[in-house]
Amino acid sequence: MAAIATGVASLELEDDEPQVAEVPSTWRSLQSLADSELQTDPVSFAEASAQTLVPQSIETQTEPLEADEGKEADLSIDGWRPDADVAEFLERVAPIMDMQLSRNAASHAFDDYDALAATEDDDPEVVHVLSTTFLQPADAVEGGEAKEGTEDVEVTLPCTGVSWSSTGSVVCASFGFQDHSGWCTHRAGVGTWNVFGKGLRAGTPDVLLDTMSCVMCVACHPERPSVVAAGTFNGEVVVWDTNEAEPLVAQSRIDDYFHREPVTRVEWLYDMFARAYMLASVSADGKVLFWTLANKLAYPVQGFRLAPGRRHRPRARRERPGASDVVGGTALAFARDGRVTNSFVVGSEGGGVFKCLIRNQAPPASAAAGLTGVAEMPWDDEAAVALLRVPQADRFEVARHTERYARKAGLRQVTMEVLYAAKPPSERIFPSPIDFAFEPHVGPVHSLDCSPYHRSLFMSTGADGRLNLYSMLSSRPLYTIEPSSSYLFAGCFSRVRPMVLAAGGTDGVVYVFDLHASLVAPAATLRDTRGGGGRAA
Repeated sequence: MAAIATGVASLELEDDEPQVAEVPSTWRSLQSLADSELQTDPVSFAEASAQTLVPQSIETQTEPLEADEGKEADLSIDGWRPDADVAEFLERVAPIMDMQLSRNAASHAFDDYDALAATEDDDPEVVHVLSTTFLQPADAVEGGEAKEGTEDVEVTLPCTGVSWSSTGSVVCASFGFQDHSGWCTHRAGVGTWNVFGKGLRAGTPDVLLDTMSCVMCVACHPERPSVVAAGTFNGEVVVWDTNEAEPLVAQSRIDDYFHREPVTRVEWLYDMFARAYMLASVSADGKVLFWTLANKLAYPVQGFRLAPGRRHRPRARRERPGASDVVGGTALAFARDGRVTNSFVVGSEGGGVFKCLIRNQAPPASAAAGLTGVAEMPWDDEAAVALLRVPQADRFEVARHTERYARKAGLRQVTMEVLYAAKPPSERIFPSPIDFAFEPHVGPVHSLDCSPYHRSLFMSTGADGRLNLYSMLSSRPLYTIEPSSSYLFAGCFSRVRPMVLAAGGTDGVVYVFDLHASLVAPAATLRDTRGGGGRAA
């Protein structure tokens, strides 16, 4: 190899042969092999043949089986079981009834049956004319016939309302004058007749419930046939039980926070929290109050003022200076006959029809917790619930006002009596429930009724002679009927046929409509052919 010159020093290289080392591979070494042999036992084989026997067949037939023979039927319902006699009767007749109902379901005998179809006598007949008289002071009325030996005058009062008992056998009617110029001093009341009982006396009620002022409306209890509620011209709400020796159960007082004007309508509704029925009343003073029999109508447990907002008032009323924001109530109705209690519809003296909502329905168990930071004194459950129903913006002021009164009176707890005695501003404890306004009537609304078959459908009648059908979802009426030129004072849906409704007017005629048959002509016209006058209630 030649030398390489670096410019500084030279490096010399020379050839060399290094020694070689060999490492043999061991991974493929030879495998060890071994041979072995085995033999199995001899396998045995065998053959055999077979032949089937001659086939045979046989038939049998069972006797009719008795259902659950020897086994007692389970007739218990929620742990309750009928008596042995009743159970034996049901076990005997139930199969027969089931068989007959199955036959009826397959039958076409009544396919063309019409309950309101014309019969041999097309005009309905008047079966009974129920009325009664009341003794009045001679200076209280003009006319009438004085009773012998007294200075009292026997007077027949107009009927102002009608209601049927829950059994459908007793009719209750309220009586009184409606054209008063001041405080009412007439003797009036409510009469009841069992129209299907023996010995019916049309001119004498079975039970006569007296009042010291004219009665404007009446409502029978939805479940207790003997319980009747009514509202008077002076503003009282009265409840009777006709099964008791002393029928008067409870009567409200006249107060600034109760009614001071005629109670135009009372309705029963179901309280989900108390699991009992309570009363709702509406008055010409613009209040809607809710009462319970648990406190004997000592005070309302809840209340509202009918004060429409600006957008719910008619245009002419919006621009009128100094106009009151409270409207007088004339009619009231709850959906599903009082079973739906979170909303209701109300009618007013000016013709307005409003949908109202009930908010803040807190049960008593949660009321105390809701007063944290608001109340400084202990409040009982009922008063706490009432305070929680006050709008949140006014709740603190109402609590302070009431507690100042309680401290001055030396009280240690706030109750409903203390709340009303403290007299907080009524517009704060009775807020406006109006949520929606419908197209109004021209004149006072005299009746409202919700359909028992559709929760959004209701009807109204008014002094303009119109019967309006509304939906809760629309401000305009779905349909309007004008059966005559007279005012309509009453109206209701049928409880047995969805498309049937009726309205009564000042001409004393009741118009019955079957909307399935005709949207214009009444299916029947109920008229007193004996010459009776007056408006239909």
